[in-house]
Amino acid sequence: MPGRADSGASLERQVGGLADAAWALAALSVALEQGLVRALAAGGDAAAIAQRTGLPTPVVARLLDVLGGLGLAEWDEATQAYRPAAAAAALIDDPGLGERLAAEARSALLQAADLGVRAREGTLDLDGWRHEDPEILQLQGVSSSGAVPALAAAFPTLGDLAERMERPGAAALDVGTGVAAIAIALARRFEHLRVVGLEPARAPLGEARRNVVAAGLEQRIELRAQRVEDLADESAFDFVFMPTAYLSAAALRRGLAAVARALRPGGWVVLGALGAPGGELAPAVERLRATLWGSEALEPAAVAVLCEEAGLRDVRVLEPPAEADLVPIAARRASEI
Repeated sequence: MPGRADSGASLERQVGGLADAAWALAALSVALEQGLVRALAAGGDAAAIAQRTGLPTPVVARLLDVLGGLGLAEWDEATQAYRPAAAAAALIDDPGLGERLAAEARSALLQAADLGVRAREGTLDLDGWRHEDPEILQLQGVSSSGAVPALAAAFPTLGDLAERMERPGAAALDVGTGVAAIAIALARRFEHLRVVGLEPARAPLGEARRNVVAAGLEQRIELRAQRVEDLADESAFDFVFMPTAYLSAAALRRGLAAVARALRPGGWVVLGALGAPGGELAPAVERLRATLWGSEALEPAAVAVLCEEAGLRDVRVLEPPAEADLVPIAARRASEI
């Protein structure tokens, strides 16, 4: 059995590793935001890459070291130049991916810092998502918009939903739309789709309205200062996206009853659960985030039961994409009413 000294040393190494990971996340965030990863495509030494990004050469050299440790950059001895590693190809080919990952990294750093501040100030409560900082709100939106390609990829497995989304008159509901990033991404992907976004909080709703106008989608996206439990629409939507991490179990139960009425016959709701089971670090962190955001971190199976209780059919816990945090649960309103 290890002694106290051994246990203490092990804990110090563990905390040191977590601290290194936090610094690596910050370095990756800066590298993506400042275009350092894309600047690698043209090669060169640290000074040349620094000139392209406007960052100080010594800092760029160390950021490149970190990118090397993350498997994103390589030093070529023959040419005395840095080049992108194979893992960086996706970031260079798809600027949107880099934007989403940068937003996810920066959002995590800001929210983690806010957690510490609130704990020290004695203001750490269970009121749920309460951020009003426009930067956090917009970053969270950019990060969440990555869910749309995964959702669209699942549509062909959900009855005729893929065809419905392409038809004139198609309608979708985005519950807890935040800054409307998912609503905008859905509207851009499906040219005939009309989207209603529900957002009861003042700060994100203000950002959402600005984003919708900037996207030129005011005619296709309707924003409501409304909670899902108060939804009164009937047989109005082909598709509903409903993250559970921001809803208490009671709100989720009432919201699902409202969504069941609001779906058109044969329409589908997809919920995202952030309460993954397991004692490993990753699901434990996900449950912490879900609790801080206002939910009881329900596991996917528990969310599926609530769908059944709401009278929804064909309830399925879908296999999440490898890179996804949310576990998707899909359910259908009966075709006959």
